[in-house]
Amino acid sequence: GTESGVRTYGSAGTLGYAGAAVGERLFSLYGSSSTSYRRLYEMWDGASAFWAPEPYDVGASYPGAVAFAMTWDGAELLYALRTPTTQIWALSPGIEGSARPIGTVPVGNVTGMAADGEHLYLAGYHDGRQGIFRVARAELDEPAATVVPLAPAYAFALSGTDPTRAPGTGVTTPMALDDLVDPDHLYFRPSSPGEPQVVVDPDGSQPLYAGPVTDAGRVGDVAMAFDPDADAMFLFTTEGVTCGAMLRIE
Repeated sequence: GTESGVRTYGSAGTLGYAGAAVGERLFSLYGSSSTSYRRLYEMWDGASAFWAPEPYDVGASYPGAVAFAMTWDGAELLYALRTPTTQIWALSPGIEGSARPIGTVPVGNVTGMAADGEHLYLAGYHDGRQGIFRVARAELDEPAATVVPLAPAYAFALSGTDPTRAPGTGVTTPMALDDLVDPDHLYFRPSSPGEPQVVVDPDGSQPLYAGPVTDAGRVGDVAMAFDPDADAMFLFTTEGVTCGAMLRIE
């Protein structure tokens, strides 16, 4: 039969470390550090019979920095380039040439992100420790921006956020909010122990790290997504299933 596939590496690579859905459309963030490669691709337009990857950030001029983190904030795709002070870019789907840097944040080696209208939520490294952090969008580009620790990494490990390792090592940290306007929960999946974790009231004055939401998953299981309309989490796990399985958790 007919097969449809995508390249994952080299100058024709399009399938990267992070992805996002905008309606029925699927986007991928390619992690190359080359200044000549595109970073953002539309993998599927929601209607075609086959994968049809197309560069979606034509015209953007990038520094030589890798990218592991991307999210949809309800209006734009946001993605992070791992420059010395993490550079945040934004792109409006449907508007050609809209990819642009919108500011920097004092959280380094970012491997995951989520966003609402007021805050960025980042998996990375700050003030000598790994963890999940919050930065107000109003403080982008502020060297003294307030960085709020939401989940210090003492009970889990975030592969790739350690600054003593090369930026190209490690894996992404999937993150998701249950609501893009007034979130009650921030979900994230660390590389170890591989179980999804949750922060309660992530945009509030007293956010609470509540630990794992399920014991599904093991070290090395990474993929996670959350559908706010269905109030459901989707996970890939190899725990008890050699070839892996997808789980839906409500």
